[in-house]
Amino acid sequence: MEEFVLDCPHGTLRCDEKGRVTGLRHNGVETAARAENAFLLGFRDPRRDLVILTDADFSACRVEAEEKRLRFSYTGNDRNLEAGIEILSTAAGFEFYSEVRNIPDDFPLEWVDAPSVCVRKAGLLLWPRCEGVLIDGSDRREEYGPWHTAGFVDTFPGGFYPGHCQMQFLCHWDDSGEGLYFEAADRTHTLKNVDFAPAGNNRRLSLQTFCGGRVEGGVYRSPFACLLRGFSGDWRDGCAIYRDRIESDPVLPEKGNYHPLMRRSPVVVIYPVQGEGKDCGAMGPNEYYPYTRALPVLEELSKKLESPVMSLLMHWEGTAPWAPPYVWPPLGGEALLGEFRDKLHEKGNYLGLYASGTAWTQTSSINDYSCERQFEEEHLVTEMIRGPHGEIKAVSCNGPKAQRIGYDMCMARKWCRETVKKEISKISAFGADYIQFFDQNIGGRFLPCYAPDHGHPELPGVWQTEAMKSLYRETVAETGALLGSEAAAALPYIKELPFSDLRDNFDWPYGEPVPAYAFVFHEYTVNFSGNQCGLNYHLDLEGAPVNMLYRIAYGFSAGNLLSVVLKDKGHIHWGWGVPWTTKEPDQESVLTFIARLNRVRREYPEFLLEGRMEKPSAKIECGNAFLLRKNGEKIAVPEVLSVQWRSPAGKRALVLTNYHGKQVEVELDGRCMEIPPLSAVLIDISSNDGGVQ
Repeated sequence: MEEFVLDCPHGTLRCDEKGRVTGLRHNGVETAARAENAFLLGFRDPRRDLVILTDADFSACRVEAEEKRLRFSYTGNDRNLEAGIEILSTAAGFEFYSEVRNIPDDFPLEWVDAPSVCVRKAGLLLWPRCEGVLIDGSDRREEYGPWHTAGFVDTFPGGFYPGHCQMQFLCHWDDSGEGLYFEAADRTHTLKNVDFAPAGNNRRLSLQTFCGGRVEGGVYRSPFACLLRGFSGDWRDGCAIYRDRIESDPVLPEKGNYHPLMRRSPVVVIYPVQGEGKDCGAMGPNEYYPYTRALPVLEELSKKLESPVMSLLMHWEGTAPWAPPYVWPPLGGEALLGEFRDKLHEKGNYLGLYASGTAWTQTSSINDYSCERQFEEEHLVTEMIRGPHGEIKAVSCNGPKAQRIGYDMCMARKWCRETVKKEISKISAFGADYIQFFDQNIGGRFLPCYAPDHGHPELPGVWQTEAMKSLYRETVAETGALLGSEAAAALPYIKELPFSDLRDNFDWPYGEPVPAYAFVFHEYTVNFSGNQCGLNYHLDLEGAPVNMLYRIAYGFSAGNLLSVVLKDKGHIHWGWGVPWTTKEPDQESVLTFIARLNRVRREYPEFLLEGRMEKPSAKIECGNAFLLRKNGEKIAVPEVLSVQWRSPAGKRALVLTNYHGKQVEVELDGRCMEIPPLSAVLIDISSNDGGVQ
């Protein structure tokens, strides 16, 4: 079997005569496993069924080999299709470009997954899902949600970009400290599935890219490179590569241009005004309604937390909880909520409101709200996203035992866009300080639409990112609203969605969350730690109660604004969706810890607000604490969390956070330090080139 070799400053790449990557050696270590295919191509046949072809479906492959270039040309397909993979050796790494020719109108190309790159299961993989998660060698992902190719809403996996995945790269490394970095260098930010799939004893890394609107004259040429290279280190080193490479992307906002609210560092206080913290079933007004009944609780929290607070309301809608797109007026009317808003503002506090994104509600599963008549009379079925066979479905919170029954709106349609903007303009004109309107639009996503009569390409593609980006841009320009989404906004949407409800809690089924998003984007945006919904399905909260303080420390260490969820009687609860009958965590330790951390945050904004996260330059050693999965599995986490920051002026600081009610010892570069209980210690390391003095 013939082998072809390319060298670059970041490794040596090997491919076989069919263009399949067989290895990538970096610093003497093999970082890639042999790939089963050179590429995968997804087409729609005349019945609109998905047909996947690989290099094995082409009978001939011609190779052109030069010192800095390899080209593999594939012919001999029963549909007369031709494909090509070109690999360039550059200073940045190995750049892969794909091409498909002779694409017939009745067999359109939906997506390209090229190159196909494999790594061993051993080691760790950074998946940039919901701010970042480390995947170990287990099959936990397959047990919880098996991989499949991305497509319509009922089959979409968790790697959607821009969406669940906010970044378009993956990296893998092992105990040798050598690894592989794989990135879509795409400044158009077209729809992708940034994901990984089982491949025998290995894992295949996927940058499945949707091509709708990019096939001209029967030819698709990738407008961007997929970059493959070796690297040394761990997830932070991979993130540093990505951060450096995207820094000049014009879609990013100006560094340090934070909303004034973020500079005051309020604690976000999340609670419902209807029901008992569950999103389903019948619910009525609770002890926090009318709205002003919550003021004593909020004022007491503000006092104990030594901080302004943002009251972020759930189930406030006057229509029905979780009934998009129509949310206004609020329950009880504008005057009732307006009184609450004014009293919050008098004390220097804020009002925020959740909504449920760009979905459409036919009927509520909570009360008798219905838009069925409007749907029929205005023939709104034409405005909903459709699958490849014309099917119309919804992706989340749907069903008689869920929140609602409905569909998802196509945000390339004028009616849908104007409807969303009108609802946001009502809330903004009312004077809400923050509107998380795009809850359920995870990361700001717009799920694939295949409708042939919407005026957009019939297959998903970059047009969807462009539609969503322009919707956000127009909305902010017209309303001036501070907007956010569920999970941090994906890269192309950060400028318009600068303050969002983080969802690292969604990562626990797959692995261990890490603050990869904050490592890359903290200079551009600051989010809050989120409502932690669904956590009780994955972690044993009461079995290892330290998880509450650990999660607070994690959010603080990532540079996030902190948030709490309330149950009844003004008590802080484990997270959203945990039954109010569940015994709450220890209140005094939570309040004390947040107050101390926020004090540090306000004292050192040059690091914890404006700073750039760095890989610690000191050697840090401490013991472990343990969280529990619901299946009883122990999760080891550091007893003290450590993060290194660099200020805009170039100063460096190491922040150590002890989330225990006892003093904990840490060893820094061989020197022992005692970290007081429930506290964070900031160590200035600017004068010692990063080391601890």
